[in-house]
Amino acid sequence: MLLPIDTIVALLVLMVEVESPHRETLPFLTSLSWVIAGALLVGLFSWIAGQTAVGLIQRQPTGGCRQRSISGFVDVLVRSLCVLVFVGILRLSAWPLSASLFLGFDAQNRIAQGLLGLLPYLLLCLASWTPLYALHVKTSIGAWSRQQYLLHKARYNLFILGVGIPSIIVSGLIEQPAAGAEAPTFGLWYVLANVVFLGLAIWLFPLFLRFFWGCRPLPRGRLRDRVLALQERAGVRFSEVYIWELGGGNILNAAAVGVFRPCRYLFLSQAVITNMTEEELDGVVCHEMGHVRHWHLIFYVASTTAAVLGIQTLLAGIPYLYSNEEGLLLFACSLILYIRFGFGFISRRFERQADLYALEVLGSARPLCDALEKIALLSGNIRNAYSWHHMSIAERVEFLQRAQASPRLARIHHGALRALKGVGYYAVALLFTYHLMHLLDQQPPPPQETRSPAEAATAHYQRLRRFLPQDPTGPLGLASHHLAAKEPDLARSYAQEALDKAHTDRDRRRAKALLERATPLARPPADP
Repeated sequence: MLLPIDTIVALLVLMVEVESPHRETLPFLTSLSWVIAGALLVGLFSWIAGQTAVGLIQRQPTGGCRQRSISGFVDVLVRSLCVLVFVGILRLSAWPLSASLFLGFDAQNRIAQGLLGLLPYLLLCLASWTPLYALHVKTSIGAWSRQQYLLHKARYNLFILGVGIPSIIVSGLIEQPAAGAEAPTFGLWYVLANVVFLGLAIWLFPLFLRFFWGCRPLPRGRLRDRVLALQERAGVRFSEVYIWELGGGNILNAAAVGVFRPCRYLFLSQAVITNMTEEELDGVVCHEMGHVRHWHLIFYVASTTAAVLGIQTLLAGIPYLYSNEEGLLLFACSLILYIRFGFGFISRRFERQADLYALEVLGSARPLCDALEKIALLSGNIRNAYSWHHMSIAERVEFLQRAQASPRLARIHHGALRALKGVGYYAVALLFTYHLMHLLDQQPPPPQETRSPAEAATAHYQRLRRFLPQDPTGPLGLASHHLAAKEPDLARSYAQEALDKAHTDRDRRRAKALLERATPLARPPADP
């Protein structure tokens, strides 16, 4: 099961943005216009990318691997664009704060800002999914209605919100300023509350998944008895075995979710149950048991936590970057790179270790190898398709066969992963201790300066000028706001700047009109 990287990055970026003290208020309609513009941009790009990919597949039908590569590239491109546009919306529109103030919430209400901040991302997801329906139908197995497709995308890409939304609520509750305080104060209780919540979330998250994914228990019968007997044989027990309605029964997949009982489940997709023989299903089940036996989920959480803390530590050493939109963008890009290369490196080796566990329990590589070959065939002949998180099926089958012929290869792999886990746990302990000491030693931040709407608009347009230095829109907006705020000197200065940069007659007329209105009100130049 592949984690929705884009949604994880978006959640982390949102939480960093909400907690940042460097925020400005903009009019709600201005913020809303940025959100709509971002959704239209993502939707247009997705439609162009999807139609181009469909055209390439139709003109060059070169097999499942080629089609899967094209579809995967477009998917990664669109999802990355969603995250980057979301980051831009957060920084340029100040949407979370503007929306919460518009609805009557307090400026210090982190819960409202966090939950409202998710709305643009959900809109961007919908705008990116809908135009790619034709590409998905072209490259997927089985019949897909538009409703099935959208439901599958929501279930598969947004299930992490089952942890993200409670995290926003809990963080908002424990970060509320004390009575009479301008900003929240942090201490040991804050750290302990987060640790306790993270542990509860990891433990209880499978309860949410079984409902969100529409799972139902595997009915009593020969298949269920065989799975339960295999659990007894391997010594790895699940609380329940569920049929996973993944993609309307068109996708072959399985997943072991949960670390501790009684919230540890085995999910088997309907396509796996329907198409696998009993021996092949044994290989699939033992592979998922391998993830549980070797505590892979715990290390995934620990390594990702270490990556987030490490990135924040590095950015904190560059105050300018950490407190501006470039810092938020750099945080998002760094996290994406870690997940693609760091997490991908770990995941590929963990998949091999889970494959080896199936070999050790069953005593033969054949059941899992046959299952993998069947998955490759039924998924559109993708045996040699590259996978950054699982490796190709051809590589996995070859490794299993070599490990069966040479048991020493398995021992070497297990030893390398023990060393990797030791380094990872040491890194997360070191970074957690550093952040804990820094948190306990820090002084309460100074009260934030209350800005007038004109000052907030000025800061907003100043940011725009850095991205679009030759665009007269920024100076025109500044001139208009300063004129309304009865600051004619600044209004005249920005109107003159807009006049110098004007490219069209319309911009030139607007700049001249503002200049004529501001000039009589400005102070006369001082005598030499």
